[in-house]
Amino acid sequence: MTDSRRADPAATGAGVLLAAVGLTAACLRSPVTAVGAELGSLRAPAALGGLGLGALGAGVLTAMPLAVFAAAGLVAPVVVRRVGSRAVVLGGLAVIAVGVVVRAAAGSVATLLAASVVVLVAVAWINVVLPPLVGPRSPWATGVFSGGVLAGIAAPAALAVPVGSSSGLGWRGGLGVWAVVAVAALAGWAVAGRSATEPSSTADLVTRPITLADRRRPVALAVFFGAQSLAAFAVMGWLPQVYRDAGIPSGTASLLLAVTVVPALPAALLLPAAVRRGHGTALVVGIGAAQVLGLAGLTLAPAGGAWVWAVLLTTAHWGFPLAMALIARRAAGDPTRLSAQVQGTGYALAVVGPLLLGPLHDATGAWTVPLALLGVAALVQIAAGLCITLTDPAPAPIPVAPDAPTLPLPALVTEDRS
Repeated sequence: MTDSRRADPAATGAGVLLAAVGLTAACLRSPVTAVGAELGSLRAPAALGGLGLGALGAGVLTAMPLAVFAAAGLVAPVVVRRVGSRAVVLGGLAVIAVGVVVRAAAGSVATLLAASVVVLVAVAWINVVLPPLVGPRSPWATGVFSGGVLAGIAAPAALAVPVGSSSGLGWRGGLGVWAVVAVAALAGWAVAGRSATEPSSTADLVTRPITLADRRRPVALAVFFGAQSLAAFAVMGWLPQVYRDAGIPSGTASLLLAVTVVPALPAALLLPAAVRRGHGTALVVGIGAAQVLGLAGLTLAPAGGAWVWAVLLTTAHWGFPLAMALIARRAAGDPTRLSAQVQGTGYALAVVGPLLLGPLHDATGAWTVPLALLGVAALVQIAAGLCITLTDPAPAPIPVAPDAPTLPLPALVTEDRS
């Protein structure tokens, strides 16, 4: 008997769509993480193959992503109204592919910074547009998007330096290789076709009236998103240094950073389904509490319980898929505008982290105060998350276009019927 599932064009189309979403999402962090991995090489003198990037340039380069994400994200709806969502995604991927190559070939710090700004603007626009664009097309899309973002953090952190070294191109190879992912994402969208990102009619989507809670929720979502972004970027940027200062070898410190990211990948796929089943409140509290415990342990005994704290701090990365799932639950109004408001404002709040943690450490000579600041941010994250989940216990189902292809789902993926 022929297996009809193998020949089902709807399932095949959904699979191609999800592959395109995952590859695109990976492009939204790899340009950032690859720079962090190659920062030491970029700071080397030109005679040694670097660009001679000074302390100021390094500070600008590392703080730039959050600042650009905040500014560019807020204007994304204007761009969408002018050119359309699909054009933003495809054009953005093309810009990322070219910009990453230009940055890798940069002969000066000015070129490096300018190319980075262009790439990050494209990243910010896709970051805002993609979740509400594909969410109605598949119940798996939000989880795949979040998983792709996390993969874009982990892969360059582990592979940028080895790839650059093995290719003989050094930091240029470590930065430039990620253009391949953007090209692969473009190919995925070409195969998926136009229907993957353009429902036949917006009137087909399930909607509901905008309530008072809907009008207040963007503020709570922005605070939640900002707090989780601050924690995630702080862990990515500073955790290895905290461990190194505690006497842990650099190689082990880098491995501990990877431990915080890898477990978040399967969580990214499962969290949206758990939120749809009505477990948002438990997730908000559990994820926030784990972050507080991990930060407390890191403060009191960074070396003694290093692996335990790293496992607990993986929840700093769980906050992103949880935030995406909470945004997706809101079916009223303009989802692209909501995504822009939440991400733009949230990233603006999160930029405080990279700007304060280093100076606080230098001023106090220890990590106690910076880690306490992150603990406060985790508590704020819990409070904002509860404002979201407790004020809307039974929202309308996520809008789904009736002609959208979907993959068969396990029993875990069901709508909240409470």
